[in-house]
Amino acid sequence: MKYLSLNYIDNIIIILVTYFFIPSILIKKFLKPKYKNKGNSHILLIQLAKIGDLICTTPVFREIKNKYPKSKITLLCLYYTKGIVINNLNIDRIITINPSSYKSIQIYNIIKELKDSIFDISISFENGIINFSLPYLLSVDKRISTITKNETKSERLLERFVSHKLEYKQGEMASRHYLELLRFININNISNELPEVFFTKETELKVISWLNNNQTLKNNNYIGIAISAGNKLKQFDITKFAQLSNIIIEKYNYNIIMIGSKDDQYLAQQMQQMMKYKAINSCGIFTLEELPALIKQLKVFIGTDTGPVYIAGALNVPLIEIAGPSDLNTQKPSGNKSIFIKKELSCYPCSFIMNAPRICKTGHHRCIKDVTVEEIYEKFKLII
Repeated sequence: MKYLSLNYIDNIIIILVTYFFIPSILIKKFLKPKYKNKGNSHILLIQLAKIGDLICTTPVFREIKNKYPKSKITLLCLYYTKGIVINNLNIDRIITINPSSYKSIQIYNIIKELKDSIFDISISFENGIINFSLPYLLSVDKRISTITKNETKSERLLERFVSHKLEYKQGEMASRHYLELLRFININNISNELPEVFFTKETELKVISWLNNNQTLKNNNYIGIAISAGNKLKQFDITKFAQLSNIIIEKYNYNIIMIGSKDDQYLAQQMQQMMKYKAINSCGIFTLEELPALIKQLKVFIGTDTGPVYIAGALNVPLIEIAGPSDLNTQKPSGNKSIFIKKELSCYPCSFIMNAPRICKTGHHRCIKDVTVEEIYEKFKLII
């Protein structure tokens, strides 16, 4: 999944800079003491994908710290995903990048910032120009990275700077692939593959107080519905969500919470207008750092394949995911209380972990449109 969309000039600049510095980096590596794994390594982890992908990477952080408790982990991630790992005590330092304003000069600034530390190991969980070039430019000794068969010419030119490669094969569960990368640092026995998210007690109390002040029905039973999706290919019809909400309120007398970002306020207003009963609008109220505390309060979470559903899975909150085009064999929320709705169409699946389209190639979008309110409600009765 290439969420960092560099233009052609940026690609050329990065390639030229990387090759230009080969002599000086070789000299620097020659003068640098040879890396020896004594359990206190400084490790750079690069995960530049979205919220769900970052959550699926969290078992790696835990396994490294379990094996090497004296190691130091620096994570490079997108600025808007930082909140989901900011309370993860397995991470010592977080560096962020803004993909929407990503330019060659900004790459230079990141390298300059990271040069404050000497890294022994780097692990890139996806392939890409930055994933391949950055560790080399930082003179990292052991440069581990995912590679794929469908790389661009620019990526192939920079892949040679990776010292340890592991090919991601289509259909492979991404979280297991991430953990498999750890074999290059002698972590072969994985104690726990489940992802994790954390929140503070202070945040939990803030959420409980807000719910008590905003509940529409005087009880503590909450159903969360993620009303939007980052990839609009996975967007579910809010008319159906409104109809589903009406049924749940009528049958169970539960509070419905609309979950989304501040950009989803218009969707929330539309959905409320379609409903017979009042829902709780949490869109934009809580930061990504605080969102897990809200989701933990839910009896059931309902949504498409988007970031919050992975938060629910990591917290083992009962959830119903409308898979849409997403390949559940390559990535899905964890938890033993998860139900998935998917349509067995000839074109399904078409959205994969390393290749996520933004539009429906067939034009009918039936993997989403064919899911009925009755179908979701039947699953809801099973999980409640």
